[in-house]
Parts: sequence; structure tokens; C-alpha cells
Amino acid sequence: MTRTAEELNRKLGAERVVAYAFDIRNPEQIEALVSHIIQRWGALDLLINNSGLAVPETVDRITEAGWDKVMETNLRGVMQLVRATLPHMIKNDFGDIVNVSSQAGKHGYADVPSYCASKFGLLGYAEALRDHVRKPARMCASLISVPAW
Repeated sequence: MTRTAEELNRKLGAERVVAYAFDIRNPEQIEALVSHIIQRWGALDLLINNSGLAVPETVDRITEAGWDKVMETNLRGVMQLVRATLPHMIKNDFGDIVNVSSQAGKHGYADVPSYCASKFGLLGYAEALRDHVRKPARMCASLISVPAW
């Protein structure tokens, strides 16, 4: 991760990419990440939600632990990142949020039902977020939902 950031910065001729490891399921680590970005650059212009975890379990054998891990990673983590970043985008009247879903957000697959549910849920959450930021008093952030191929 660090090596890729260094390579990109070398190509760009400036520090534009920073490697920062955190657990998307941990709200304190999310807040620390957002604080780090705001302290370092003064603004947060782009959030790309691209987390994805699948636990291979069939519908008849799905466990609560598997279900919860997928939902916490793929859906709750997105909500927590948006909740932490959106106020900064609204304050600066600028920002973009990209939510990366999956074909599993449009089609159910028998061997990963929790993953499918999380990605269907992400699309619904993205639509609600889009509606929220398009309200006249909050027209600051554009929103794109991209199914992963």
C-alpha cells in the first residue's frame, strides 16, 4: 500500500496519495482517518466507498456471525464513513461520494446471500443519500453509485 502511494506521488510530482490503514468497522478509526485528512489538507473532496467482504454461506446455512461481519463491513462501514465525511463536504459546499456496489447488488447468488443483501442495501442507501444531498438546502455533493463488474 505504501509503495503504491509513493509510486503515484513520484509520477504526480507531488504528495497527493497517502496510505492510511484502518478498519472500516471501527467508528473511532473512521473518525481518526477523517480528522487526519482535515488536519492535513483542510478539506475532504472525495469519498470512494469500495469496501467489500463476502462470507460464502448458503441461505440455509448462513450464520449470524457471517451475516454481521458482511453487513458491518459492506453497509454499516459505508454509513459511518458518509456520516463522518458529509458534514465537511456540506460545510465546504463541495464533494463527491462514489459508492461501488456489485452485480450482486442487482442479482442474488445462492452462495453469498449476505453479500447480495449488503450490496442491494448499498444501492438503496446511495439513493437515499443522493436524495438527501439534492435537497435545496444541502446541494453540495454529487453522488455516483457504480456497480462493480
